[in-house]
Amino acid sequence: RLVSSVGPYERLDFPFELMSYPSASSGVYKLPIAISYSDKLGKSYSINQSTGLVIASTPVISIAAESSDIVLAGTSGKVLVRVMNRGLSGVKLMQVSLLPAKDYVILSVPTQYIGSISSDDFETAEFRVYVSPNATKPLALNVGLSYSDSANNAYSQTESASLSLFDRADALLYGLEKNPDNTLIVVIAAAAALYIIVKYLLPFLRRAAGAVLSQKERQARK
Repeated sequence: RLVSSVGPYERLDFPFELMSYPSASSGVYKLPIAISYSDKLGKSYSINQSTGLVIASTPVISIAAESSDIVLAGTSGKVLVRVMNRGLSGVKLMQVSLLPAKDYVILSVPTQYIGSISSDDFETAEFRVYVSPNATKPLALNVGLSYSDSANNAYSQTESASLSLFDRADALLYGLEKNPDNTLIVVIAAAAALYIIVKYLLPFLRRAAGAVLSQKERQARK
């Protein structure tokens, strides 16, 4: 940029259009500035300075929930909340809070700290919950997020993640639940039947056999 003159205490703005590389990470970059000028006597001067240039983008955070423990209403287990950073810059100081709701009871500590999440990456927070027998399907988990971007701007948001719930018949059909193991019941029933046979049936048969033999002996004597 060129200007013919600058008066005493005068301020001039020089606009420049800049574009960062697509691969540039968020942060503060050093921007060199060179100034050259002459005074009224024709003496030349030059100044080399630098200023800071901030490259940042708005974070884009989303969540999802999954559980290998909870497939039926009226059960408890672990829930994993996956926090995904779909933005172009990393975030830090990420704190994840599972918020109360009528369809579930939080059994663990409701807040987890997971720290930094790079761009195009994710972290998980684990909670333990009890799902109400009358919970709406799918189960909606309400999650609060608080974090900061690379420029230390603070953000907070509330998101909802769905967790699938099934009827017992569907859970068995899809292999999410196993049929109850009846082996112990069969063993107990067999043991009870054996006890009845030994305790009551065998003595009865012995008495019956003894009575038949006695009758035959009496008939033989006659």
